[in-house]
Amino acid sequence: MITTIAYACILASSYTQLPLSADWSKVERIGVPSYHFVDVERYRFSEPNLKNPNFYPIPTAKVTKDSYMNVLDQMDLANLITNTNRGERGPFLYLPVLAKCVQTQDPIWGKVIIAMLKNYHHSLQKIVEERKWFWDFEWPPVAMALYRHYLIEGKLMKSDSSWFRQIWLYYCRNLHVWDSEPTEWRGGCHRSMPEGLSKWLAAKWYPDIPEANRWRNLGQDNFRDFWRNKDIAQNDTGYMMGLLIMLTCISDQILGDDRYYTDPNMKRLWDRLLVEITPDGAINPYGPNGGYNSTADFRIFTLEQVARKTGHGQYRYGAHKLFNYLSYQHKDSDSFDKSPITPA
Repeated sequence: MITTIAYACILASSYTQLPLSADWSKVERIGVPSYHFVDVERYRFSEPNLKNPNFYPIPTAKVTKDSYMNVLDQMDLANLITNTNRGERGPFLYLPVLAKCVQTQDPIWGKVIIAMLKNYHHSLQKIVEERKWFWDFEWPPVAMALYRHYLIEGKLMKSDSSWFRQIWLYYCRNLHVWDSEPTEWRGGCHRSMPEGLSKWLAAKWYPDIPEANRWRNLGQDNFRDFWRNKDIAQNDTGYMMGLLIMLTCISDQILGDDRYYTDPNMKRLWDRLLVEITPDGAINPYGPNGGYNSTADFRIFTLEQVARKTGHGQYRYGAHKLFNYLSYQHKDSDSFDKSPITPA
């Protein structure tokens, strides 16, 4: 209210009386370029009726595993795999292909993933030639750990495959998460954790490398920085999910158990994700964030995984709220971002 009054005063201070004969079409409007009010049409009914789609357009459909798989069918994966040279974005863009590979057990999907990963290696080498290093720290550790796990499970590669070893060690040895001179970071942060856990994975997978002890210690120190309080220092709805999505995807590979999901003191984090979901399935952003509901896809995956690991259905309920909200956004926005969403 105070802000509104203050803004009115500013407008009033620049106000000039125009003669009655003035051409109002030439008057320049002073103020914000657009208004962000809820459409009044939403309230034209005498009482709320959630069953009336004209009043409540966000779907309340039942969400099942098939709902997620149907998202894959809506993507043009056949066109995506015609070009396996996707540069630095390859590991992220091909996550839906991995989901399709796991769903169908058809090796064709795994073979194009392998081709993409080899092209990804060449892309990293070109970047290092030009810039001395790269700093793409968030998605590669998540994706590469998942690719390795499921490609081995599908018998499409071996745990000691030399081509994958070369890619991952090259990544770890040239990663500088702050795009700065060589150094290593620690702490429960969205940059330091991916670096530490990436190198811990490398030490776990390839214990014969010269960096193994140092990288293992770095990764364990980073995890302890988080595990000591089981909380995230970044008080926001954006950056915090970068840390959580990585742990959600690879913690069982790193730790060899499910403590990340099931430890009683982790419940406050999972409950926080749950209570931040509005009845519409939206998220009110606070702190640094990428925009309204900018991490809904991360949260769907995390809540589904926590529900699966703990057996507590309230987390799945929250994930389904988010899924329906994103379905509404997809349907009603002509400018919807068509980049792949990682199915849970």
